[in-house]
Amino acid sequence: MQAQLDEWSADIDKLKAKADAATADKQLEYYKKIEELQSMQDNANKKLTELKRLGTMLGKT
Repeated sequence: MQAQLDEWSADIDKLKAKADAATADKQLEYYKKIEELQSMQDNANKKLTELKRLGTMLGKT
């Protein structure tokens, strides 16, 4: 899961660079994709944090 998060971060960085160099019309497309990736990344981060928390709790029992 961490590898996927890292990959999304790299993809977001690439899209931001493309958006900066793009025309206004294309920028909207790039920023929509960036928002989608950031949303997926946020959800995955929440799940990963919860899994780590549960793993810690289970390890204490």
